[in-house]
Amino acid sequence: RSAEAIGVGQTGVMIVVFALTLAGFLVHERRAVNPVVNLALFRIRMFAFSVLSLLVFAITSSVLTFLLPFYLQDVLHHSPSFIGLLFLSAPVLTISLAALAGLLTDRIGPMIPASIGLSVIMVGFAIGVVLKVDSHWSLPALLLACTGIGQGFFNTPNQTAIIGSVPREYRGFATGLVQMIFGVGSLLGISLGGALLTVMFRHYSGIPDATPSADAPGPFVAAMSTTYAVCLAVMTVALIASLMRGGRRIEAAAMR
Repeated sequence: RSAEAIGVGQTGVMIVVFALTLAGFLVHERRAVNPVVNLALFRIRMFAFSVLSLLVFAITSSVLTFLLPFYLQDVLHHSPSFIGLLFLSAPVLTISLAALAGLLTDRIGPMIPASIGLSVIMVGFAIGVVLKVDSHWSLPALLLACTGIGQGFFNTPNQTAIIGSVPREYRGFATGLVQMIFGVGSLLGISLGGALLTVMFRHYSGIPDATPSADAPGPFVAAMSTTYAVCLAVMTVALIASLMRGGRRIEAAAMR
């Protein structure tokens, strides 16, 4: 009990330190003459909502790719080479659709193609929710296909919206911000997804200190499905933000 109390206490201290550090950084950036992050950029509607969409997308998509290999190999018992072929389908579809998404963005703006992409990814998470211990491999393959198609429609218009909506002198910053959000989102997704999987595995297994393992396939798959259900719910934030970004055209905003 004392060890658990120490662990909880350390976690609480880290959360408080993080919150105070973040608050201090934001206060400093608001007052700095030449800030590292110009917070005024987030007053640009298309930029702010596109960044929010990207962050939520990065978090949830990393959860999907983090958990699915364990399910395919340890629960369905497929070979690593077969799993690799399944995962190869997603980037192939993403690359194949990137040009089409760019063309649509040029003609009708980023909102519709990016929102279509997020909707398709949400269909993929819905498939993940219904996965069972004995599901056919075609279901996770369809999940990955939805992910690849969704990313193909989402990535190009959303990144174009982020970079193109800021003044020219801030486009280097916007480009770097896109890469940073991908990295931070992936770290958050793996951390939060792993924590949620652990909590739900302990719930379904009935063992308070259990570690998630495919040796207990029933609780593991149930915990994974619940984690995907949470991701599906969180993805609605990205979709709403995408729809709220507005504008049929991407125009650089003027900074005051």
